[in-house]
Amino acid sequence: MSPAELSAARLDGDIFPVGPSYLAWGYDDSSRSRALALCPHIPRGLIVEAQTALWVYGFLRHFPSKITLCTPVKRRRRASIKLPHTVREVLIAPHQIHGLCGLAVLSPLRLACDTLMANNVATLADKVAFRLLCLTYSLSMKEIDRALATSGHPRRNIARQRLASLV
Repeated sequence: MSPAELSAARLDGDIFPVGPSYLAWGYDDSSRSRALALCPHIPRGLIVEAQTALWVYGFLRHFPSKITLCTPVKRRRRASIKLPHTVREVLIAPHQIHGLCGLAVLSPLRLACDTLMANNVATLADKVAFRLLCLTYSLSMKEIDRALATSGHPRRNIARQRLASLV
């Protein structure tokens, strides 16, 4: 669609914005529709993480101002996308990647651990998103603590302290 047609369709109520894309009415605002909306903008081999992954799973209401992505250290991919983004290289196992409508997203357990390590639980909204992630995917605090303890990450002890303060 041309920009004029897109604008007209939005004004007519035929489509609605979902992140950087639009979807036709009839789709619900679910993690599936959010993944479908984001998928065309993310090159293959890159994994959605952090706030963007929380948005895809439906735990953040508003699309983040910057897309956060990661790539396995062994692959070393460069991102050529038009949206504001960051890409970091990580050590990641295949079981820590969740496929959702063609989009690679961090698994809920890995997302919970990374959220604690990056201190993305500072505000009340962040804490609510973290708790909803844990409740929705039945992640116990023991399971998260065990994953942090065995991760080998330099900030694992700080993340474990943050986890303890959330209980």
